[in-house]
Amino acid sequence: MLKEVVKLVKPGVFVPTFEAIKLNEKVIVKPEYLSICAADVRYYLGQRPKKVLKKKLPLALIHEAVGRVVYDPLGCIKKGTYCVLLPGGNDVTDEISNYREHAFFRSSSADGFCQEVMSMDREEIILIPDNEDPIPFVFTELISVCCHALRRAKSLYEIYRRDNNKINIGVWGDGILGYLMSLVISKDELCGELTVIGKHEERMSLISCAQHKYSTYDMYNNLSVDIAFECVGGEGAVNAINDAIEHLKPCGILVLMGVSEHGQLINTRRVLEKGLTIIGSSRSRKIDFESAFDLIKKLTNKGPLQKILGRLELVENIQDLINSFEKHIKMQEKEVIYFNI
Repeated sequence: MLKEVVKLVKPGVFVPTFEAIKLNEKVIVKPEYLSICAADVRYYLGQRPKKVLKKKLPLALIHEAVGRVVYDPLGCIKKGTYCVLLPGGNDVTDEISNYREHAFFRSSSADGFCQEVMSMDREEIILIPDNEDPIPFVFTELISVCCHALRRAKSLYEIYRRDNNKINIGVWGDGILGYLMSLVISKDELCGELTVIGKHEERMSLISCAQHKYSTYDMYNNLSVDIAFECVGGEGAVNAINDAIEHLKPCGILVLMGVSEHGQLINTRRVLEKGLTIIGSSRSRKIDFESAFDLIKKLTNKGPLQKILGRLELVENIQDLINSFEKHIKMQEKEVIYFNI
């Protein structure tokens, strides 16, 4: 059986390819609702270093997806059942597995979900109940990254925990990642006051779950947090990182989540003076996917996700896919496509 796989062969150029798919005990799924993220755009625009592009391409993009079961050889899953597709393969045995140099991850070290159909292990999918709208669950991967980051930070914070008070947290960044990180924090029982620092008034207005919100142009000298999440990335990351360092308590934890292609100059003197711990966090395990999945299920009418959900785009050919990527570059919402190639 042949399947169509759409691969980015060089920046801005997608080419359809055809590959064999084996019918075994794995589940055959059709990736249907896909979400374009910043990592996909960096490949599309050629913003990764040339040696990285040479090594990675050609590559099928996109690692955030909801699919539909088209065939289960064991007959356990009903045809047409929607499911969240996990990009990291089978659940890893420990946290380190996710961050090894050659760790399996779709749209990075393996082809992503821009495929007509895929053969996936049963541990690589999470079934969505029939009564649920499948589209909001396309956020599961990105929310799982937030769950993963919070889980790691909390486990380290326990080492330095001073008392039984709740953890005060700061989020630097008002984009999609900062918004979802704030949402995850607000739903955690151990977290106390949440402060968000951003620079876009329109985006900041969407983050209703924070107790305190400051513009980067405001004065917030009295702010003091136990854990800080940097969700900015790019050229703005250096200011966000150093600002977070200043507002962290001694032995606080700084979690870096925003991707930057170039090195950032950070205030190491203050890191040393305060005895801070810095964590890099960008992936997640199946337990984090399950936490994200449960969070989405509990959201009434999925309101918080509807705020950042862009218009659904139909993709039936290569040009449609290109158009979706071009639109995403200019959008502030989360781009979701209905993949029907």
